[in-house]
Amino acid sequence: MLESLLAGILGGLVSSSIVFVWVTYWRRALVPWYENRVYQGLRIDGEWETEGSFSGKPFSEVAHVHQKAYTVRGTTIYTSGDQVEEYAFEGEFRNLILTAWYWAPGSNDLDRGTFTLAVKDSGYTLEGFFIGYIDQASSVSSGTYVWRRRSQGPNFKTSGRTTVGSPQPAGPPG
Repeated sequence: MLESLLAGILGGLVSSSIVFVWVTYWRRALVPWYENRVYQGLRIDGEWETEGSFSGKPFSEVAHVHQKAYTVRGTTIYTSGDQVEEYAFEGEFRNLILTAWYWAPGSNDLDRGTFTLAVKDSGYTLEGFFIGYIDQASSVSSGTYVWRRRSQGPNFKTSGRTTVGSPQPAGPPG
């Protein structure tokens, strides 16, 4: 009697574990892979030159963007003289709007915030605003933010005669 009870409990635990692992794999691997395969929207992965204004002072960065369907991840690298700072970011790109949050990856760095950018210029420019906490200034500030495409990522798609997002008009059919 005790053996059959333990066998039932053990069987339930094993089957629950198998279902849990399968569901986790389904959500984290299969669904994103499938979404990326069927995604038909604008691709923003690649390298971007960024410009912004923080407390009235202009700054520039280089952003490296990786996109899987609607999920966007990447880094921005800020350089000023000898000072180099890297920030990681993650967000979503839906309806031609990139909404993301950024943070300084170091354990002692407190810089973090969010930015929202809208597609302009047929996908070659993203414009918007950021807001964030800057540790050196010990303040929360906001400013303008503009990204200009430097290069397309590996998933940048072409369609027929023109590149998707290309500002050049298609020539006459022929």
